Amino acid sequence: MSQSITSNDLTTAFVQFASGFDGLPARRRYLEAHPELLSQPAIDAANAFILDWRDRGFPQASLISLRLFRNLLQRAMAVGVGAACQEFDPAPPAVVDAVAKFLRAGPGYDSFSALIGERPQLTSPHASGAFNFLRAKFEDDPDQLRIIEACWDAIGMFRDGATPH
Repeated sequence: MSQSITSNDLTTAFVQFASGFDGLPARRRYLEAHPELLSQPAIDAANAFILDWRDRGFPQASLISLRLFRNLLQRAMAVGVGAACQEFDPAPPAVVDAVAKFLRAGPGYDSFSALIGERPQLTSPHASGAFNFLRAKFEDDPDQLRIIEACWDAIGMFRDGATPH
């Protein structure tokens, strides 16, 4: 007879997934061994945990980390564990710098110039890791999140060999 998984069980598994490992390879193995985390009840448990931490005043860095790994779970539900882990792989410093430069650029010509100048880094597979971090960081700031998503969409015109029309 199998036991049903409780919300507390899912919360414990999420906390282990989010904070019990040093890198994505170990997290990936844990996630593959705990498919119960790839479910809406697990996302609900993660959200409740994150909100509780936010309400208790835990540091922003802790919330960002929890949100990032909750978002990874959501993405893994959509595209599979392997693909999601690739998308959430931390970006190297050159890519982080390029993303920051692009986000600081003004509208119009400035942003286009930054995009063209930083194209190799911004269109690399690692860029998704930087943007996934930013999504987690600015989750509570809808205006900043819209800017981040618009930038990601703009970069999308240049990814995978696409050219602007």
